[in-house]
Amino acid sequence: MTSSKSFWLLSPILVFGLAVPLWASGVNPFKVVTAMVILHGLAFGVLAILDPQRFLYAFRGFTALVFLGISTYLVHELTFPDKQPADDPMRRRPSASRALLLLATVGLPCLWFTVTGKTPNSKNEP
Repeated sequence: MTSSKSFWLLSPILVFGLAVPLWASGVNPFKVVTAMVILHGLAFGVLAILDPQRFLYAFRGFTALVFLGISTYLVHELTFPDKQPADDPMRRRPSASRALLLLATVGLPCLWFTVTGKTPNSKNEP
């Protein structure tokens, strides 16, 4: 990928990365940790896009952040379920079953790739 193409492809990500510290300007531990996770995810994503062969650890770090985010969402839904009825009956509300489904479909493959460095359907042959 040429440098001009990579700049234009990654410029929205970089602009978002510069805006995150402005969002976390208050001294709130939740905002600071969230901003750090978002910035690390952006850095891992940028490195993984630029050179996937060289920065395999960036893919693994990004999938680890995705798995941790989904498992945190599941723990939150299990401990603090939202019991309020929806204003619109057609709107779907977050629930523990949806969080568990997300963990099964996205979180576990991310954990597999983080630990092994291979996708679940890849062959063991080099």
